[in-house]
Amino acid sequence: MRLLSDPQDRADLGLLTLTLASLAGCRAAWDHGLRGWNMQTSPVWDEIRVLGARAVILRQGRHTVGEAPSREQQQALEAVAGLGRVETLGERLLHAGSWAELLNGAD
Repeated sequence: MRLLSDPQDRADLGLLTLTLASLAGCRAAWDHGLRGWNMQTSPVWDEIRVLGARAVILRQGRHTVGEAPSREQQQALEAVAGLGRVETLGERLLHAGSWAELLNGAD
């Protein structure tokens, strides 16, 4: 712990450790060893969540709007950064009637 004083470094390392431990089938042992580590603030984890949320918005948007977004609209969706902004888009999708309506002001 002394060598990893930066919270973001610890969060990233903890997340990667749990990922690899899960793949190796020894997650339970590492859960105990990493108890007390805050891995919820990892920039790596946040980026993964943003990518996943964008994918859900794209799939759900196709269903809700009834068509795929244009190339420009898809690029606009991919340009939305930050988990909070992507989550807001997910909420707006519930009431959007078009990709333009959903993405208007999204950046």
